[in-house]
Amino acid sequence: MTIAAPAVGDFVVGAPSRCQADGPVAVYESRPAGYDLWLAVVDMSAGATLTWTPEHTEEMALVLAGTIEVCGVSCAADTVIGLESNAVATASALEPCRLVMFGSSLTCDASSGTVHIVGPGPASTLTMPTDTGAGTLSVGFFLDGTCDGCSLSLLDVSADTAHSTSSHNHSRDEIIYIVDGALRSGPNEVSAGMAVAVPADRQYSLRSEGHFRFLNFRSDVSVHRHRRSEVGTVETAEGSGHATTGVRHHRLTSTSAGPGATSYGQQR
Repeated sequence: MTIAAPAVGDFVVGAPSRCQADGPVAVYESRPAGYDLWLAVVDMSAGATLTWTPEHTEEMALVLAGTIEVCGVSCAADTVIGLESNAVATASALEPCRLVMFGSSLTCDASSGTVHIVGPGPASTLTMPTDTGAGTLSVGFFLDGTCDGCSLSLLDVSADTAHSTSSHNHSRDEIIYIVDGALRSGPNEVSAGMAVAVPADRQYSLRSEGHFRFLNFRSDVSVHRHRRSEVGTVETAEGSGHATTGVRHHRLTSTSAGPGATSYGQQR
């Protein structure tokens, strides 16, 4: 398990994303050694842009604050932009913005270059009692790894009261980014703006003394188990009891419209 606060990085040269920044943009990156996953927190001034060109792998961004426009669609706070491998897109900041971006070095073989815009607002959630018996824990998906051409998975997890999980593991590497509050795992505490990288099959537990919210990113569908020998539960919207993720989902397929131009066909 790796715990870190994203550090200042260069988003154009040597960065894991093939995204190019234009205008005032500050980037804070975390790339845990030995993982195929990475994380970046991006601050954009009004008018700044991020442009994705072909030859990148799958990645996504969640708008933490502010509003950006992506492929002609306005994306307010708690909107997710998911980019399949080789998708072409530009994000323009309509006001000062903060994004948290996740990505993987893995490529989905079924990618069609689609841009997924999901939200705004948390996905439909599964609400369950906390282990302490006070309050509830909410778990919902923005993307769950089951889209055609897109294996990205992002969960939104929150609770308003003290909470603890039993020891468990997941079949995929994951990055947990703390949006609000604080969590403890063993002797380690992680607070808002910090991240935890947990390798596949690593047994761990989390606890909090009060309100928290975190985002959990994986590069594909994962299985939740209390012990490695268990069959476990497939972590998708359907596996969690929902017919779908239950949140607005635009699929924008880019096509070349001449030098320097891209047009988009929209699917719901």
